[in-house]
Amino acid sequence: MLGAFIVLMPFVPKYGPLIIHVGSLIGIMSIVTLGYHIFFGFTGQINFGMNGFYACGAYATALLIRHTGLHYFAVIPIALAITVMVTLVIGLAVLRLREWVLGLGTCCFGFAALLTVRTIATGFFGGDDGIDLPALTLGGWAATPLFFYYFIMGWVVVCTLLTHFLGKSRVGRAFKAIREDEVAASAMGVNVDHYVRISFLVCGVFGGLAGILYAQWNQWIAPASVTLEVSILPMVATVVGGVGSTAGAILGTVILKILPEVFISLREYRVLMEALVLFLVVRFASQGIVGGLRRLFLWQQAFAGRRTALEPDLNRTR
Repeated sequence: MLGAFIVLMPFVPKYGPLIIHVGSLIGIMSIVTLGYHIFFGFTGQINFGMNGFYACGAYATALLIRHTGLHYFAVIPIALAITVMVTLVIGLAVLRLREWVLGLGTCCFGFAALLTVRTIATGFFGGDDGIDLPALTLGGWAATPLFFYYFIMGWVVVCTLLTHFLGKSRVGRAFKAIREDEVAASAMGVNVDHYVRISFLVCGVFGGLAGILYAQWNQWIAPASVTLEVSILPMVATVVGGVGSTAGAILGTVILKILPEVFISLREYRVLMEALVLFLVVRFASQGIVGGLRRLFLWQQAFAGRRTALEPDLNRTR
Protein backbone atom coordinates (compact mmCIF):
# COMPACT_ATOMS: atom_id res chain seq x y z
CA MET A 1 0.00 0.00 0.00
CA LEU A 2 2.81 2.40 0.87
CA GLY A 3 4.56 1.47 -2.40
CA ALA A 4 1.41 2.25 -4.38
CA PHE A 5 1.14 5.59 -2.56
CA ILE A 6 4.72 6.53 -3.51
CA VAL A 7 4.20 5.47 -7.13
CA LEU A 8 0.87 7.24 -7.63
CA MET A 9 1.43 10.47 -5.68
CA PRO A 10 3.22 12.30 -8.55
CA PHE A 11 0.08 11.93 -10.67
CA VAL A 12 -2.20 13.88 -8.32
CA PRO A 13 -3.79 16.58 -10.51
CA LYS A 14 -2.49 20.13 -10.10
CA TYR A 15 -0.01 19.20 -7.34
CA GLY A 16 2.05 16.64 -9.28
CA PRO A 17 5.16 18.83 -9.89
CA LEU A 18 5.20 20.05 -6.28
CA ILE A 19 4.85 16.49 -4.96
CA ILE A 20 7.71 15.33 -7.19
CA HIS A 21 9.97 18.15 -5.99
CA VAL A 22 9.18 17.87 -2.28
CA GLY A 23 9.08 14.08 -2.43
CA SER A 24 12.57 13.98 -3.94
CA LEU A 25 13.90 16.22 -1.16
CA ILE A 26 12.18 14.09 1.47
CA GLY A 27 13.72 10.96 -0.04
CA ILE A 28 17.22 12.43 -0.01
CA MET A 29 16.94 13.66 3.57
CA SER A 30 15.39 10.36 4.64
CA ILE A 31 18.60 8.61 3.63
CA VAL A 32 20.62 11.08 5.73
CA THR A 33 18.28 10.47 8.67
CA LEU A 34 18.55 6.70 8.30
CA GLY A 35 22.33 7.03 8.52
CA TYR A 36 22.04 9.15 11.64
CA HIS A 37 19.46 6.72 13.02
CA ILE A 38 21.97 3.86 12.74
CA PHE A 39 24.67 5.78 14.61
CA PHE A 40 22.43 7.45 17.20
CA GLY A 41 19.28 5.33 17.38
CA PHE A 42 21.01 1.94 17.20
CA THR A 43 24.42 2.67 18.72
CA GLY A 44 23.65 5.62 20.99
CA GLN A 45 26.44 7.84 19.65
CA ILE A 46 26.18 11.50 18.60
CA ASN A 47 27.16 12.87 15.20
CA PHE A 48 26.81 16.53 14.24
CA GLY A 49 28.91 16.14 11.09
CA MET A 50 26.40 14.64 8.66
CA ASN A 51 26.71 17.70 6.42
CA GLY A 52 30.40 16.86 5.98
CA PHE A 53 29.66 13.40 4.57
CA TYR A 54 26.81 14.85 2.53
CA ALA A 55 29.19 17.45 1.08
CA CYS A 56 31.79 14.78 0.38
CA GLY A 57 29.38 12.72 -1.73
CA ALA A 58 27.87 15.75 -3.47
CA TYR A 59 31.13 17.48 -4.38
CA ALA A 60 32.85 14.23 -5.37
CA THR A 61 29.97 13.60 -7.77
CA ALA A 62 30.03 17.12 -9.21
CA LEU A 63 33.81 17.19 -9.68
CA LEU A 64 33.96 13.72 -11.24
CA ILE A 65 31.19 14.50 -13.72
CA ARG A 66 32.64 17.91 -14.62
CA HIS A 67 36.30 16.91 -14.97
CA THR A 68 36.21 13.29 -16.12
CA GLY A 69 33.06 13.17 -18.22
CA LEU A 70 31.93 9.98 -16.49
CA HIS A 71 28.26 9.09 -16.66
CA TYR A 72 26.09 9.86 -13.66
CA PHE A 73 25.63 6.19 -12.77
CA ALA A 74 29.34 5.38 -13.14
CA VAL A 75 30.17 8.15 -10.67
CA ILE A 76 28.07 6.69 -7.83
CA PRO A 77 30.45 3.87 -6.73
CA ILE A 78 33.51 6.12 -7.07
CA ALA A 79 31.95 8.91 -5.00
CA LEU A 80 30.87 6.34 -2.41
CA ALA A 81 34.44 4.99 -2.24
CA ILE A 82 35.74 8.53 -1.65
CA THR A 83 33.16 8.99 1.11
CA VAL A 84 34.25 5.71 2.71
CA MET A 85 37.88 6.86 2.78
CA VAL A 86 36.96 10.24 4.28
CA THR A 87 34.74 8.54 6.88
CA LEU A 88 37.53 6.17 7.90
CA VAL A 89 39.99 9.05 8.32
CA ILE A 90 37.52 11.12 10.35
CA GLY A 91 36.67 8.05 12.40
CA LEU A 92 40.31 7.58 13.37
CA ALA A 93 40.37 11.15 14.65
CA VAL A 94 37.10 11.32 16.61
CA LEU A 95 35.89 7.84 17.58
CA ARG A 96 38.05 7.66 20.68
CA LEU A 97 35.68 10.27 22.07
CA ARG A 98 32.22 9.58 23.44
CA GLU A 99 28.91 11.27 24.12
CA TRP A 100 28.82 15.07 23.69
CA VAL A 101 32.57 15.30 23.19
CA LEU A 102 32.16 13.03 20.17
CA GLY A 103 29.35 15.30 19.02
CA LEU A 104 31.65 18.32 19.24
CA GLY A 105 34.37 16.47 17.33
CA THR A 106 32.03 15.57 14.47
CA CYS A 107 30.61 19.11 14.53
CA CYS A 108 34.15 20.41 13.92
CA PHE A 109 34.35 18.14 10.88
CA GLY A 110 31.05 19.53 9.58
CA PHE A 111 32.28 23.11 10.05
CA ALA A 112 35.61 22.27 8.40
CA ALA A 113 33.88 20.76 5.37
CA LEU A 114 31.65 23.81 4.99
CA LEU A 115 34.55 26.26 5.35
CA THR A 116 36.65 24.29 2.87
CA VAL A 117 34.11 24.48 0.06
CA ARG A 118 33.02 28.04 0.88
CA THR A 119 36.22 29.98 1.64
CA ILE A 120 39.41 27.90 1.63
CA ALA A 121 39.46 26.08 -1.72
CA THR A 122 37.07 28.24 -3.71
CA GLY A 123 39.01 27.82 -6.94
CA PHE A 124 38.55 24.06 -6.80
CA PHE A 125 35.05 23.83 -5.32
CA GLY A 126 33.56 26.92 -6.96
CA GLY A 127 32.95 28.93 -3.79
CA ASP A 128 29.46 30.30 -3.27
CA ASP A 129 28.77 30.04 -7.01
CA GLY A 130 29.00 26.27 -6.74
CA ILE A 131 29.39 23.72 -9.52
CA ASP A 132 26.87 23.16 -12.32
CA LEU A 133 26.28 19.67 -13.65
CA PRO A 134 25.12 18.76 -17.15
CA ALA A 135 21.72 17.16 -17.57
CA LEU A 136 21.53 13.39 -17.20
CA THR A 137 20.90 11.64 -20.51
CA LEU A 138 20.21 7.98 -21.19
CA GLY A 139 20.71 7.07 -24.83
CA GLY A 140 19.67 10.52 -26.00
CA TRP A 141 16.75 10.68 -23.57
CA ALA A 142 16.96 13.49 -20.99
CA ALA A 143 16.06 12.46 -17.46
CA THR A 144 12.94 14.15 -16.12
CA PRO A 145 12.11 15.17 -12.53
CA LEU A 146 9.75 12.17 -12.40
CA PHE A 147 12.65 9.85 -13.27
CA PHE A 148 14.76 11.29 -10.45
CA TYR A 149 11.81 10.99 -8.05
CA TYR A 150 11.51 7.25 -8.69
CA PHE A 151 15.29 6.83 -8.76
CA ILE A 152 15.63 8.49 -5.35
CA MET A 153 12.68 6.57 -3.89
CA GLY A 154 14.27 3.34 -5.08
CA TRP A 155 17.38 4.18 -3.06
CA VAL A 156 15.20 5.08 -0.07
CA VAL A 157 13.61 1.63 -0.20
CA VAL A 158 17.03 -0.04 -0.45
CA CYS A 159 18.43 1.98 2.47
CA THR A 160 15.32 1.37 4.58
CA LEU A 161 15.53 -2.39 4.04
CA LEU A 162 19.26 -2.39 4.78
CA THR A 163 18.63 -0.46 7.99
CA HIS A 164 15.81 -2.78 9.04
CA PHE A 165 17.79 -5.98 8.47
CA LEU A 166 20.91 -4.46 10.02
CA GLY A 167 18.92 -3.74 13.17
CA LYS A 168 17.79 -7.39 13.31
CA SER A 169 21.25 -8.83 12.64
CA ARG A 170 24.01 -9.80 15.05
CA VAL A 171 25.79 -6.53 14.25
CA GLY A 172 22.61 -4.59 15.03
CA ARG A 173 22.23 -6.37 18.35
CA ALA A 174 25.82 -5.41 19.17
CA PHE A 175 25.00 -1.78 18.29
CA LYS A 176 22.01 -1.80 20.64
CA ALA A 177 24.02 -3.42 23.44
CA ILE A 178 26.52 -0.55 23.15
CA ARG A 179 23.65 1.95 23.21
CA GLU A 180 22.27 0.50 26.44
CA ASP A 181 25.58 0.19 28.32
CA GLU A 182 29.07 0.21 26.80
CA VAL A 183 30.69 -1.31 29.90
CA ALA A 184 28.17 -4.16 30.08
CA ALA A 185 28.47 -4.75 26.32
CA SER A 186 32.26 -4.95 26.61
CA ALA A 187 31.93 -7.37 29.54
CA MET A 188 29.74 -9.61 27.36
CA GLY A 189 32.48 -9.78 24.71
CA VAL A 190 31.32 -7.03 22.35
CA ASN A 191 34.26 -5.20 20.76
CA VAL A 192 32.86 -1.72 21.41
CA ASP A 193 35.41 0.27 19.39
CA HIS A 194 35.07 -2.07 16.40
CA TYR A 195 31.29 -1.86 16.26
CA VAL A 196 31.22 1.90 16.83
CA ARG A 197 33.55 2.24 13.83
CA ILE A 198 31.24 0.07 11.72
CA SER A 199 28.23 2.14 12.76
CA PHE A 200 30.07 5.38 11.98
CA LEU A 201 31.13 4.06 8.58
CA VAL A 202 27.58 3.07 7.61
CA CYS A 203 26.33 6.44 8.87
CA GLY A 204 28.89 8.28 6.72
CA VAL A 205 28.14 6.19 3.63
CA PHE A 206 24.42 6.92 3.92
CA GLY A 207 25.20 10.64 4.24
CA GLY A 208 27.50 10.49 1.22
CA LEU A 209 24.91 8.60 -0.84
CA ALA A 210 22.32 11.27 -0.06
CA GLY A 211 24.78 13.95 -1.20
CA ILE A 212 25.40 12.06 -4.44
CA LEU A 213 21.68 11.85 -5.15
CA TYR A 214 21.19 15.52 -4.30
CA ALA A 215 23.93 16.65 -6.69
CA GLN A 216 22.52 14.52 -9.50
CA TRP A 217 18.93 15.58 -8.86
CA ASN A 218 19.60 19.31 -8.39
CA GLN A 219 22.36 19.43 -11.06
CA TRP A 220 24.07 22.11 -8.98
CA ILE A 221 25.92 21.97 -5.69
CA ALA A 222 27.12 24.89 -3.55
CA PRO A 223 27.96 25.58 0.11
CA ALA A 224 24.37 26.71 0.69
CA SER A 225 23.31 23.10 0.09
CA VAL A 226 25.63 21.56 2.70
CA THR A 227 25.10 23.77 5.74
CA LEU A 228 24.78 22.50 9.31
CA GLU A 229 21.02 22.22 8.77
CA VAL A 230 21.83 18.92 7.04
CA SER A 231 23.24 17.77 10.38
CA ILE A 232 20.48 19.22 12.56
CA LEU A 233 17.41 17.96 10.67
CA PRO A 234 18.29 14.22 10.94
CA MET A 235 18.89 14.58 14.68
CA VAL A 236 15.54 16.31 15.21
CA ALA A 237 13.73 13.89 12.86
CA THR A 238 15.11 10.88 14.73
CA VAL A 239 13.87 12.21 18.07
CA VAL A 240 10.52 13.37 16.67
CA GLY A 241 9.83 10.05 14.93
CA GLY A 242 11.12 7.91 17.79
CA VAL A 243 14.70 7.04 18.72
CA GLY A 244 15.55 3.50 17.65
CA SER A 245 12.64 3.23 15.19
CA THR A 246 13.41 2.98 11.47
CA ALA A 247 9.84 3.94 10.59
CA GLY A 248 10.12 6.84 13.02
CA ALA A 249 13.23 8.14 11.27
CA ILE A 250 11.35 8.28 7.96
CA LEU A 251 8.20 9.73 9.54
CA GLY A 252 10.13 12.44 11.37
CA THR A 253 11.84 13.49 8.14
CA VAL A 254 8.54 13.62 6.26
CA ILE A 255 6.97 15.83 8.93
CA LEU A 256 9.91 18.25 9.14
CA LYS A 257 10.22 18.61 5.35
CA ILE A 258 6.49 19.00 4.73
CA LEU A 259 5.89 21.65 7.41
CA PRO A 260 7.74 24.45 5.52
CA GLU A 261 5.73 23.60 2.39
CA VAL A 262 2.42 23.69 4.25
CA PHE A 263 3.27 26.95 6.01
CA ILE A 264 4.95 28.65 3.05
CA SER A 265 4.84 32.11 4.62
CA LEU A 266 6.89 30.77 7.56
CA ARG A 267 9.43 28.87 5.47
CA GLU A 268 12.28 31.17 6.51
CA TYR A 269 11.55 30.17 10.11
CA ARG A 270 11.89 26.45 9.41
CA VAL A 271 14.58 25.99 12.08
CA LEU A 272 12.21 27.56 14.61
CA MET A 273 9.46 25.20 13.44
CA GLU A 274 11.78 22.23 13.87
CA ALA A 275 12.58 23.39 17.40
CA LEU A 276 8.87 23.80 18.18
CA VAL A 277 8.03 20.32 16.88
CA LEU A 278 10.92 18.86 18.88
CA PHE A 279 9.73 20.61 22.05
CA LEU A 280 6.14 19.40 21.62
CA VAL A 281 7.21 15.81 21.00
CA VAL A 282 9.64 15.73 23.92
CA ARG A 283 7.01 17.33 26.17
CA PHE A 284 4.00 15.20 25.22
CA ALA A 285 5.46 12.05 23.57
CA SER A 286 8.90 11.40 25.00
CA GLN A 287 9.25 8.19 22.94
CA GLY A 288 8.56 10.02 19.68
CA ILE A 289 5.53 9.81 17.43
CA VAL A 290 5.96 6.10 16.68
CA GLY A 291 6.47 5.33 20.36
CA GLY A 292 3.39 7.37 21.25
CA LEU A 293 1.27 5.58 18.63
CA ARG A 294 2.54 2.22 19.88
CA ARG A 295 1.60 3.15 23.44
CA LEU A 296 -1.89 4.23 22.33
CA PHE A 297 -2.32 0.92 20.52
CA LEU A 298 -1.29 -1.03 23.63
CA TRP A 299 -3.69 1.00 25.77
CA GLN A 300 -6.48 0.31 23.29
CA GLN A 301 -5.66 -3.42 23.31
CA ALA A 302 -5.55 -3.48 27.11
CA PHE A 303 -8.87 -1.62 27.33
CA ALA A 304 -10.50 -3.95 24.80
CA GLY A 305 -9.18 -7.00 26.68
CA ARG A 306 -10.46 -5.68 30.00
CA ARG A 307 -13.85 -4.96 28.48
CA THR A 308 -14.03 -8.48 27.03
CA ALA A 309 -13.11 -9.97 30.40
CA LEU A 310 -15.88 -7.98 32.15
CA GLU A 311 -18.64 -8.93 29.69
CA PRO A 312 -19.49 -12.34 31.32
CA ASP A 313 -19.91 -10.65 34.71
CA LEU A 314 -22.14 -7.98 33.19
CA ASN A 315 -24.28 -10.65 31.49
CA ARG A 316 -24.71 -12.58 34.77
CA THR A 317 -25.71 -9.35 36.53
CA ARG A 318 -28.44 -8.82 33.97
